Amino acid sequence: MFTIVDSGLEKLPWQVVNDKSVNPVPATSFKPEYINGALEIFIEAEQQYGGALAHCARPLPTPFGGNPLPYLGFDLDIFIPDEAAAYMRCLEIDHKISVFDAKGQTVNNICDFSSQIETFNNGNIQIDNQGMSWTDIGLSTGKLPVDTWFHWAARYNIDVPNKKFSVLYFVINGVQYKVPTNLQGLNWDPSNWGQAVEPSLQLDVTQPCAFSVKYNNIVTTYSEQPF
Repeated sequence: MFTIVDSGLEKLPWQVVNDKSVNPVPATSFKPEYINGALEIFIEAEQQYGGALAHCARPLPTPFGGNPLPYLGFDLDIFIPDEAAAYMRCLEIDHKISVFDAKGQTVNNICDFSSQIETFNNGNIQIDNQGMSWTDIGLSTGKLPVDTWFHWAARYNIDVPNKKFSVLYFVINGVQYKVPTNLQGLNWDPSNWGQAVEPSLQLDVTQPCAFSVKYNNIVTTYSEQPF
């Protein structure tokens, strides 16, 4: 099985977007730092629901004929301090891929593999449905582990001939959560992006507070077969 692994993303520069295009209430401050072998994101919000994201632009491998491999995985380890869990509204992990360069036009080229766990709502899992709107998949994680590392993984599919994309399933703290088939096979979203991979890590809060969350072993895997 042919695979390409893009690992060690936690060590790379992560850029912050902290405005209303990301979250209706921007954070007071949002700072990613590589500290003690992990990416740590510090958030401070003086208003309820404040939030922001950090993203890391990566090239999209296209080893055969300019098209991406059809199956992808995104894996990382997460550490949520106990004091953060009480104030975290969502643990959002986005992964958007522009399959080809829009060349300055607005075209359908985005596979939006974004997801979030509503930590305030028993760990309800949501994905971006068609039109980039949050949609429940009908499954919940319950309370996420605190004060310990746990693994988060997702598996995706890009259907180039039909211009469709799918979030297939998640594995969170060792438990698999399958995305219903009626929420798969979505049409590519429009953008004017060049060809790229954009993993993003977003946090927002339930009330004014400050805390940090750690991320490590961040990996994107590309494969010609499901895995």
